[in-house]
Amino acid sequence: MVNDEDSGFFRYNFFLANYLLHNERNLEAQAILSSDRNLNNSNLLIRQAENFLLAQKNKKVKISIPPTLLISSVGIIKDYNDLLSIVPRKFGDLIFIIGKTNSEMCGSEYEKVFGYENGSIPKVDKDIAKRNYNNFIKANKKQLINSAISIGLGGAAVSLAKMSIASQMGLKIDLSNIQKTNRKIKSTHILFSESQSRIITTISPSNRKEFETYFEKTQLSFIGKVIKSKKITFNDFYQSNLSNIFGEFTR
Repeated sequence: MVNDEDSGFFRYNFFLANYLLHNERNLEAQAILSSDRNLNNSNLLIRQAENFLLAQKNKKVKISIPPTLLISSVGIIKDYNDLLSIVPRKFGDLIFIIGKTNSEMCGSEYEKVFGYENGSIPKVDKDIAKRNYNNFIKANKKQLINSAISIGLGGAAVSLAKMSIASQMGLKIDLSNIQKTNRKIKSTHILFSESQSRIITTISPSNRKEFETYFEKTQLSFIGKVIKSKKITFNDFYQSNLSNIFGEFTR
């Protein structure tokens, strides 16, 4: 036991230490408690305060964020030989788009940059999408597809750019014969529309006939080929070097 004078001293320091802890001045509180412990190691108030300080030191910090919807999907690949890269294999490979293109520009990356475009919100036709995906899987099982990339944010233009940057190969693109739902669709919409369920593929020229038999004619568009020159050209009226495109991606 300690005398009344010492007890009052320790009690005062206990409340002072707790005040400092409450204000997150932990080092100052630790110094007071350490000094008191040296004077009287058996004092219960000191040990309680030190235990609290230790608990605070080891306490896990919880940081909460607003509720966020996260949707994930997992696909099972039975054979790694069925895996596809976005990188075309060789010069001269032919480029196709599976799926139709529409003026679906509302909410698109293009619209965010250049302002409102007179287009619709992207929609999914589940029946057509399922048929195209199943046909794509069948063609891939036959080893007819060399590379593939889905068309998402930024439309076909961005997906083609990614393909070209990844391979460091050029692409010569002609979108005049692309399958579309509206004949009056603008060229910019063809390039940047975010119509869903579309895939860009590259194939060897020798596989073209067999590859085309797996798809409905209205769902398949031949749009160009892979070239040696490190640039992308669209309908012979626009071209850009890969170094410039890569610079825009990394800016």
